[in-house]
Amino acid sequence: MDSLWQKIGDGLKPIFSLWLYPVYFLSFLAPRNKNLWICGSGDGNRFADNSKYFFLHLANRSEKLPQVIWISKSKAISQEISQGGYQAYYYLSLPGIFFTLRAKYFFTDTSSDAINFWLSGRAKIINLWHGIPLKKIAHDTKKGKGSKYYQARGLEKLAYRLMVPWLFEKIEYLTVTSDHFRNIFASAFQISKDKIIATGYPRNDVLLGQINYHDNLFQHEQLVNLKNLRAQNKKIIYYLPTFRDSGGDPFKDADFDFTKLNSLLESQDAYFVAKFHILAGAEKNTEVEKYNRIICLPPELDAYTVLTLADILVTDYSSVYFDYLLTDKPTVFFPYDLDSYMSKDRELYFDYNKFTPGYRADDFASLLAGLENHLRGEDPYKAERKKIRDICFTNQDSKSSERLVKIITE
Repeated sequence: MDSLWQKIGDGLKPIFSLWLYPVYFLSFLAPRNKNLWICGSGDGNRFADNSKYFFLHLANRSEKLPQVIWISKSKAISQEISQGGYQAYYYLSLPGIFFTLRAKYFFTDTSSDAINFWLSGRAKIINLWHGIPLKKIAHDTKKGKGSKYYQARGLEKLAYRLMVPWLFEKIEYLTVTSDHFRNIFASAFQISKDKIIATGYPRNDVLLGQINYHDNLFQHEQLVNLKNLRAQNKKIIYYLPTFRDSGGDPFKDADFDFTKLNSLLESQDAYFVAKFHILAGAEKNTEVEKYNRIICLPPELDAYTVLTLADILVTDYSSVYFDYLLTDKPTVFFPYDLDSYMSKDRELYFDYNKFTPGYRADDFASLLAGLENHLRGEDPYKAERKKIRDICFTNQDSKSSERLVKIITE
């Protein structure tokens, strides 16, 4: 029944989109101010990722121009940002509509839909994206749910362009961390290489610098608890599995034995902190709550507020491990479903074995073994990490936002 209603909903989307096209075309008449920049993230319902840290960098500068505003599809998020002393508006409020029509530059980590595509006429879209791609993205995807938008042909392709036009919008600039990824992004987004700029990612400025101005926003209780554990010199393992188009639960599918894991953590005075992707849809695992050393963070929590607190990262295909390379701390790779992932979900840009500098665990038993080795101080992968880190990051500093501002203003 759900699939039937979903199909009906998908069929009605073009109808809802069509009536907004007059609004879109009228937005081309709005005068755009080059000193007014607006930011948004994800699907418009998050305050996170590169857009967040670029916004905070701009908002906390001493310079008055450019003026920077956060636009959100969530009233709660826009209100909390405003209460933190920043300028933020709900996207359908009168100020939200006004500033969206007047801004010349839209900064997003997905597409202009994070702000308001229908009011983006003549605005310059600066796509900060949300990660170095290990798995294929956008036009390069041949598998998974999202591939249908890019691989469609004929009337179906036209329908998708009408339904979700922001997936095919013209991008003024797209940021990357290294020239090594220029060809990949040019192919994935069907843009010329001169529109791809290696400024680095604003979210990594937090990993490399003393940037603490984001700490006064969205203080989840779990975040406070993690900081307290760090202050007590407790060892922290951060588990960040990627989003899978085919769904699933990273705990259940990987056959986690929480009793054995908790026992290891107690013996090493460590904590295992898991956060699933916000799109994963995995149900809350109530069994985890029985164990004092295993913590589950809410999916909406910004991972980069706690990434520097971790001593060890555990992940599978998530691009977060690239960013974590900048900390020079060990990663345990846990691709428990590598074959099925590549056959059902996504193909990869790189050979997984050659581009993952760290201990590899293919099942839960080997995961425990790898964690135990690292918790005891073993780290034989430093040279491999440096090799991949130097490929992935041209600039290993905390000035990504500064470089981007300079390019846009000049």
